[in-house]
Parts: sequence; C-alpha cells; structure tokens
Amino acid sequence: MSDAAGRAVDPAHQRVRRATIRGGIWGAVVGVAVVPYGLLQTGTDLLRLGGGPVIAGAGAVVGGALCAWVGARRGRGVGLKDSTLEGAETVLAGYAVVPLEVDGRPGRRSDGERFELRSTTRRLQFWDGTACLWSHPWSAVTLATVKRELLVVRHGDEVIAELTAAHDLPHGWDELMLGARRRGRARIS
Repeated sequence: MSDAAGRAVDPAHQRVRRATIRGGIWGAVVGVAVVPYGLLQTGTDLLRLGGGPVIAGAGAVVGGALCAWVGARRGRGVGLKDSTLEGAETVLAGYAVVPLEVDGRPGRRSDGERFELRSTTRRLQFWDGTACLWSHPWSAVTLATVKRELLVVRHGDEVIAELTAAHDLPHGWDELMLGARRRGRARIS
C-alpha cells in the first residue's frame, strides 16, 4: 500500500478536476439563488423605486461569481485529499483537530480550521490544509484516548500525534475508537 504523506498530488488528477468543477457549480448556484433574494428582502425600498431587478441582477452576477470561486477552491481541496485514496477505499469520517504543538507553540482552537484527521477504510491520515503530513495503514497505528479529550496516535512504540478535537464531539472519540477496536488497533486507557 502506498503512503500518501510526502507524495506529490497531481492537481490535474481526474478526481481533483471533477471536485473543482462540482464545487464551482454548486457555489454558483448558491450565489445566484441566495444573493438576489437577500438583496430584495433587505432592499424593499428598491422594489418600490423600480431598481430592484437591476440590483438583484447585479447581485446575482457578483454573488454567483464569488460563490463559484469559493466553491471551486473548496472542491479542489477535497479533490486533492480524495486523489490519495486507492481503488475502493472510502473516507469514513473527518475530524477537525488541534495538535498539542503547532509550529513550536501550543495548539489553539483556531488551528482546527487548518488540521484534519481522516479515517478511511484502509488507513488514518493527518492533513494540514491540502498537505498530507502522515498516512498510516490501520495495521500500523494504535489509538488511545486520555480522559475522552486527547487522542494519542502511535506508530509502533513512537507517538506520532497527540490531538484534541477542534469542536466539541458529543461522544468524544467514541466513533473513531470503535472503528479502531474493530480492527484491533485501540488501547483502553
């Protein structure tokens, strides 16, 4: 099984292109549908003066273009991550996480927008934006939790990550730990 960490992801990969186009289309649809409606709701005086359709049309063009750009960027990020999947491998869950240490300083909740822990049918991956920091098959990692808040990921005897959830998880790490237990890769603490 190949390791996604450190491997250059081809931005021209078919999954990346499809995800970028899909994200751009959905963004444009949202922008064209929502922005004019919001402008017409807030600008009822414009309707009485006859400028409503002009303002709504301009808002649709600007909103559609802006939302298409945002959607395409978001879709590209998802496509880059998905292009590392092999064959029938699928993503089971993604978690916004905060490492205990980020760039030599203690991690903050705001770092949760940057880091993602992804569980797939074959492996566990840790991402910093669109850069895969590490990827290990389930057979090579062991998970343990400390007080339901801290997730410790080990590769052999080496601790490779100590993570906290960026957002409150209703049941802590139970979902991820259940999957690890099914594979025999969890330690009870």
